[in-house]
Amino acid sequence: MSRTALIFLLTLALVSVTSANEIVIESGDDQQYLTFIAGSTKDIAGYNIQLNYSADTRILSVEPLEPYTGVFKIENDAGWTRIIGFTGGDTYSARLAGFTYSGKGDFSIIVYELYDSELNDVTVSNTMGIVPEATGSPTPTIPEYQPGPGYVSPTGTASGSTPVTGGSAGLPVVPSPTSVPSPEPTPPVAPSLSQSPSPALTEGNTATPTVTLETMTQSPYSESTPKSPFGAMLVICAILIAAFGFASIRKHI
Repeated sequence: MSRTALIFLLTLALVSVTSANEIVIESGDDQQYLTFIAGSTKDIAGYNIQLNYSADTRILSVEPLEPYTGVFKIENDAGWTRIIGFTGGDTYSARLAGFTYSGKGDFSIIVYELYDSELNDVTVSNTMGIVPEATGSPTPTIPEYQPGPGYVSPTGTASGSTPVTGGSAGLPVVPSPTSVPSPEPTPPVAPSLSQSPSPALTEGNTATPTVTLETMTQSPYSESTPKSPFGAMLVICAILIAAFGFASIRKHI
């Protein structure tokens, strides 16, 4: 055998060993089994496998087999069934899950996840699927800031509800300032000119002087000027001069 042929055969052997890991469907006891076929000794600790099938096939029941436990979901209308199993102990099995079906039974196996006892990924010759990201989870959002009651923004507009002073905060209740309207000036009532004020006197009461229009309009300069004492002296001197003259005339007669 030539050297080239030997290398070729060794390459084929390595390829066959590498591709020996596979998930297959085995039949037995009126049930189908998802079975791991290993090229070398490997223990499967966990798996995530999906069966795809045509519309004329219906999955009737499915369950992980011991020592595996897990969950499954059957969507016959969509044409697929998902099985997820794992083991928390040190026991393993080549048969991972069992199921029953009706119809044609044309299946294809999609392997999403497969782990060995060391939690390492196990590569198989089946179609490898990509685990979809979880959807439907609400995106966390930052809550809008809600200012406390009575908060006044820098623009001068009050936000929030009507401010409450005191109350549950333990602060003294401060009354809100209220604006007091300025008193409007009352126009004076002019007394009637056709009637002279005649205050009525009542026993035990003092007559209240009535303000008349003349009193209100009288100028302070309208008061009579007091008589000058020089005028009185002139009159007295005139009288004395006349008396002396009259006396001298009578003396010469």
